[in-house]
Amino acid sequence: MKHQQRASYPAPAGVVLKMFSDLGYQRNKLTALGIEFEILDFAQSPASTRLKARRFIPMQVSGIAARILPKTTVVVNNENWDLVNQTGWVEVTTQGVPLALECTARFESNEESCEIVYDWDIKAKLPMGAGVLEKFIAADMDEKAEKELEVAISFLDDYR
Repeated sequence: MKHQQRASYPAPAGVVLKMFSDLGYQRNKLTALGIEFEILDFAQSPASTRLKARRFIPMQVSGIAARILPKTTVVVNNENWDLVNQTGWVEVTTQGVPLALECTARFESNEESCEIVYDWDIKAKLPMGAGVLEKFIAADMDEKAEKELEVAISFLDDYR
């Protein structure tokens, strides 16, 4: 399933990428979101940033999804940001949920603000009901992305 998300920041792309490239920000963001996490890998150069983090995510499930999904899932986010071209790539792996998620990301920016466009490919690995699970995951991702954006914006002034 193809799914697009947009995240608008009241700062230019360079400021947002500077924030994304700070391990302290990444830790503070996850803590502020109340997510239990472990940083597995972090690498930074003048041209790129890579972050791999294990997150323990509670799932709000009911109906058919409750029969398929655990109450808490372990998610590994592997984020890669090209600071020069202002693009990114994210791969998400899950334990206990038959899914494959990945996306490309690109910045649309002006002098005062930017928007990140995430183009997701969500694939449920189920013989039946894959579409239902994919739609549930997309809606859950959208809800979590809104909260993550609010938290991220609250840290922006530290990177201006």
